[in-house]
Amino acid sequence: MTKVEKTYQQEKEQALKEQAYEFAKKMLSDLAPDKIAEITGLPIEEVNILKQN
Repeated sequence: MTKVEKTYQQEKEQALKEQAYEFAKKMLSDLAPDKIAEITGLPIEEVNILKQN
């Protein structure tokens, strides 16, 4: 993998993680934290932290 490909992949992964966080924040009032973790792929601990904030 070239440096450009590696950078692209890292940026893509970061963008997906950010989208997962935004989705989780929006859905906290509608879904249980474990369901949000399942959908987004975020660890349940991180979802619980988002819920506390």
